[in-house]
Amino acid sequence: MAFGGPMQQNPLGSLADVTGEFPGGYYKIDHRDTNTLLSVTLLPNGQIFTQPGAMVAMTPDVTLKGKLKFSFRKMITGGEMSQTTYTGPGEILFAPPVWGDIIAIHLDGNTRWTVGKGGYFGMSDGITKETKSQGLGKAIFSGEGLFVQQFMGRGVLFITSLGGIVQRHLKQGEQLIVDNGHLVAWTCTYSIERAGGSISAGAHSGEGLVCRFTGPGIIYIQTRNPEALSEWIAATNLTTSFNSQTIYYAVSGTAPNRITTFEFYESHFGGPTQYYHFQIIFYENLPNIVECLYLETYDGGASATIGVQQSGNGPSMTYLLNQALLTYNTTVIFDTSAGTFSG
Repeated sequence: MAFGGPMQQNPLGSLADVTGEFPGGYYKIDHRDTNTLLSVTLLPNGQIFTQPGAMVAMTPDVTLKGKLKFSFRKMITGGEMSQTTYTGPGEILFAPPVWGDIIAIHLDGNTRWTVGKGGYFGMSDGITKETKSQGLGKAIFSGEGLFVQQFMGRGVLFITSLGGIVQRHLKQGEQLIVDNGHLVAWTCTYSIERAGGSISAGAHSGEGLVCRFTGPGIIYIQTRNPEALSEWIAATNLTTSFNSQTIYYAVSGTAPNRITTFEFYESHFGGPTQYYHFQIIFYENLPNIVECLYLETYDGGASATIGVQQSGNGPSMTYLLNQALLTYNTTVIFDTSAGTFSG
């Protein structure tokens, strides 16, 4: 089965520009497919709604109005509490927050579209947006959370991606399995399963979980996985034991006895097998106590262990701080040569 058809390309090899109309204006999508711009021309009183921060430039005659709609329901469901409204006449340039494409979906008033986390970019007038629960099982394992956004009406819905966007039309009964980190928008039904086995195995992390879509309907898939990108960025910021390392944190235990640990590593200057290891620990059941630790650890020449370890290997020093007695800019000094501290 082929994904889509041949893509139109311009002489420079990028995807072809896309143009279209919506009630109150018209649009052009260019500079595709990972540095995409959405150009919108609004007629008098024509409107377009977008996520905050999407505007790159606009002509002075456009009226811009931001709205903050606070509600406990939106706070709980994760729905947007703010949006920006642009009213014509005039022209506006929009761009996504990360490198990716923008797709215009023309809603006909009959089809309901579901958009995953981070996929909504904007919409024309005539479309309604709702936040819906997709059930606890899908919330945990789909990667989209407990609530997703659904769109109905007549107009144009703009979605965005990380990387390029692949469109797939499914016929009645046709199925497609999609990795749970690559969903953008869909009209099909789907179920969650573990790739190659039972969903129960490895369910705690979501690793290896996929979404099985069944047609009829349409699916938009992004070519890059946001979670994988975050992990890659974090990994590239980590260096060897001769340089400063980054900060990690972890929460262990269950309420009311949870422990939150912040940890970071610093190389021991001139010592290829040694690095400094610091932790700050907060205890939920001891609200007035903050525990600071210095651990002198060795790695045999390898880079420092990544992640919160709560390890006590090697000499260590512990400093307890009572939050009620702390003054502003309290400093604790660890003398890693003498094995003492002061503060």
